[in-house]
Amino acid sequence: MTYIVFFALLLLITLLASYLIVENNRKKAIEAKKKLFNARVSQVNTRLKLKLNELLDAKLIRPKYLPRIQAIVSNFLWCKLTRMKPKPVRKYCRFTY
Repeated sequence: MTYIVFFALLLLITLLASYLIVENNRKKAIEAKKKLFNARVSQVNTRLKLKLNELLDAKLIRPKYLPRIQAIVSNFLWCKLTRMKPKPVRKYCRFTY
């Protein structure tokens, strides 16, 4: 009888350890996804700024329209990267009113 109790406790400890390892790995995977997403967003924003500055230097767009274009495009890219539907916005910003 003692062997059965000891074996049951050993099995429970093993199951608990396995569960903790799986949960820890799941949290690490979520954090890695977040880091990848943030890296991609920063890369896209950097490329966007470079392209808009090139267009501004080539005088294809006027300087007064640059912030408006940046707001529209960054909102669109944010929705694309998060795979969400665009929100109805006013004044070219990401926040709904």
